[in-house]
Amino acid sequence: NIPIIHEPPTKENLKAYCEKGIDLFFSAEYPWKIPLNLQPKYAINLHPTLLPFGKGKTPLPHILLEFPQYAGISFHKMADELDSGDLVLQKPVSLSENESYDSLTTKIYVQAAELSAYLLDNIQSLYENATPQQECSYWPEISSQQRTIDWMKPTTKICQQIRAFGSLGTIAQIQNRKVLISSATGIEQKHEFQPGTLLQDNEISISIATFDGFITILKSSLDFQSRD
Repeated sequence: NIPIIHEPPTKENLKAYCEKGIDLFFSAEYPWKIPLNLQPKYAINLHPTLLPFGKGKTPLPHILLEFPQYAGISFHKMADELDSGDLVLQKPVSLSENESYDSLTTKIYVQAAELSAYLLDNIQSLYENATPQQECSYWPEISSQQRTIDWMKPTTKICQQIRAFGSLGTIAQIQNRKVLISSATGIEQKHEFQPGTLLQDNEISISIATFDGFITILKSSLDFQSRD
């Protein structure tokens, strides 16, 4: 019987909650900023990096492409500036050799649930002893260019790029058609084909030449209606 509200939060909503005696505002993957004109006893946000590194939207592709050392979970106090509040609780997340956006998201979900239980059991002491963020590392929102495949690049780099965006989709041009790729496999192998050449097309998959090999994509992982 808990009501679900699908609109952005208003000051009036939050004031009404506080007047009812609500002690905690908690947000995770929440798309709107919560106004803190009337703050409850505790106000905590979950961010999927080791803050103060990786502030901003969509940090996971940045972690998988450039900054694996900052993979983790941070619970921090809500503040007027996004992702800038005092750190309440943190834990690193280990990455596998072929980590993807979707596998990392799953790891964060699992560990966040475990840490949330610990947070609630110890919330008063953790909140009172929260530490200010000393540095600032803001990662900009992912651009279409960062998501777009260059078939001239090495196979390993293209595979890393596809894993980094996972179900968000990596943009590619295949036979003058713009598509989104959610997963693929790659093989390094010498050939004389021009990168970007369609090497095979069957009922199940297609293969595209790269600089030093080829990428095979299941057709179930292709979206010809771009979501970009």
